[in-house]
Amino acid sequence: MDFSLFSCLQVIIAGMFVGIMFSVIALERHSIWNSAIVHAIWNVVILGGFLSIGTKIDEYSAYTYVLKTNSFAITGGEFGIEASVIAMLGYVVVTLIVYLNTRKLNKV
Repeated sequence: MDFSLFSCLQVIIAGMFVGIMFSVIALERHSIWNSAIVHAIWNVVILGGFLSIGTKIDEYSAYTYVLKTNSFAITGGEFGIEASVIAMLGYVVVTLIVYLNTRKLNKV
């Protein structure tokens, strides 16, 4: 794709957060399969045509949520919702939940 420099940086940062999330899931659960399942569910929901989140209606998705903003931080810019600040926050929240839950289970 013909991304701007800023969009490239946004995708790299989002990729870093999602990579950390998948790594923590794999490390804390002692299996790469848990990360693979989370990734597969994401792909089915977002890429499989079940849910579309963007600035316009996606006629190929079962459900579409249209964002009423063109802010790159909210929409994910040229890449899409997976690189948005909201998605990055979600990656961080899931990472913390997995990490804290595993630590709690190990103390019991």
